[in-house]
Amino acid sequence: MDKVELSIILQAYSSYFMKRYLSERNLAGLLFIMVLIAFSLAHEDSKKKDPQYEANKIKLVKENPEILTAIQQQSSSAVH
Repeated sequence: MDKVELSIILQAYSSYFMKRYLSERNLAGLLFIMVLIAFSLAHEDSKKKDPQYEANKIKLVKENPEILTAIQQQSSSAVH
């Protein structure tokens, strides 16, 4: 088998592979699954960080109670 024959065989196989597995529909499905996985991981990560954020917020208000009164004044003025 010389280089020309091998080249023709590889071109035919790569063409078959591209048509069979890398069609637009398959690529769209793969990208959709990858997006779902990425959003799922981001959602799990945000659920882990939310309690830390709440704990820091509570700690900040305990250390500086004037922040809470300022927030309450702003919310009451916004309602009126």
